[in-house]
Amino acid sequence: MSIFSKEEDGASDQSGTAAHSHSVTVIIPTFNRSHYLGETIRSLLDQTHPIDQFIVVDDGSTDHTAQIVESFGGSVVYLRKANGGKSSAMNLGLTHATGELIWIFDDDDVAERTALSRFVRALKDNPDCGFAYGNYDHFTTSMTAAWKTDASVFRVSDRANLYVALLEFCFVFQPGMLVRRSCYDTVGLFDETLIRSQDYEMLLRIARRFPGVAVDGITFHQRHHAGTRGTAQIVISDAEKGEAWRRYDQRYFSTIYHSLALSEYLPHEPGSQVPPDTELAPGARFTALIQRCCVMAKRGLWDLAANDLQQAATLSDTLAIRSLSPAHRNMLFKVLDAYWNGPIDIAQAERFHRAIDGFSNSRLRRQIRSALMGGLLFHVRRSVLRKDKRTFMQCVAAYRSLATPGALAGHVVGRLLRRGASPARGRKRRRGQTTWSEVAG
Repeated sequence: MSIFSKEEDGASDQSGTAAHSHSVTVIIPTFNRSHYLGETIRSLLDQTHPIDQFIVVDDGSTDHTAQIVESFGGSVVYLRKANGGKSSAMNLGLTHATGELIWIFDDDDVAERTALSRFVRALKDNPDCGFAYGNYDHFTTSMTAAWKTDASVFRVSDRANLYVALLEFCFVFQPGMLVRRSCYDTVGLFDETLIRSQDYEMLLRIARRFPGVAVDGITFHQRHHAGTRGTAQIVISDAEKGEAWRRYDQRYFSTIYHSLALSEYLPHEPGSQVPPDTELAPGARFTALIQRCCVMAKRGLWDLAANDLQQAATLSDTLAIRSLSPAHRNMLFKVLDAYWNGPIDIAQAERFHRAIDGFSNSRLRRQIRSALMGGLLFHVRRSVLRKDKRTFMQCVAAYRSLATPGALAGHVVGRLLRRGASPARGRKRRRGQTTWSEVAG
């Protein structure tokens, strides 16, 4: 159902072409979020670019979801189904979607008013791209009252780096991306066995096959709240969400480890033909092994990470590598950084530590341990501020497992150099704003 027609507004977007040359379907999957849903819907209906079809899929809610949707009249199509999880709700929405462009939006977030216009413009200007994505900020109270925001700003300078960057951690969220329907047709529906991280798994499938284009500015406001996630049968509390993300991430990253070519962990154009592992140059193979090791270690898949580190150790002897490059150290730094989910359990990763010791060059061993320690400082600071003794003790155990005298000295020097080279020094920025260059090291 169209909520805008040419006869109603006679409008065209900023490009001067007909407003409906790129039809848009919005899909909101929802479960027991009636207290947030109205605000979310209003923010989408208030977009400066018209929405051609607006679908809310109610995944068996037991609250006032139906009444909230009905209050918007014919502007929103309401679909109700038995509770089966967010993936099944999104899949039902996709089967009813008629738009060329799909915007799947979370039921507790708030859209920036000009987001859709910017997304559509980006895809019109970049017809080879499968999706457009943008930044977001965070808030913890109602948008109509005083609210606190921390901006998250990520930018990948070369689109050939986007897929690898997303493998490292998820910085693109569904409310902050507009996807061509043809992408979903190509990669398939959402995995209904995933209760959490289903959007991340889908993002990786899409980004592997299709280039993405970034838009400037905030595109949505991400609400942080203590409500439960999951399904009626599998309830995930706010305190458990980090470990739940990790658990489901581990499930599909194990599949990724065995299904992706090693060369896909190197910068490449999405959807392009990549060389088979047997044709990788030794230096490129070493880099890809370190990168895949770090991707798997970040999910707590320590044994898989150890496999790659062992191969890298052998290759370092063959290549006579005496020092890690800044890029290699940066990969290792990000393993335990602020985007780690779940318990910090590197101290228990015995095979991983043995793999580090497998490097015959002592300088490489020190550099690996020092880089891994780099990301821990965030968790130490946060655990102290939150009086989180459990996480603090995990950090202490992690430091003990990594901190040989040489590695500890390298870690201290590295922190001093990072602080001196920080791009944020000497200029003002919004509190909490993070740039991709800082995240990347």
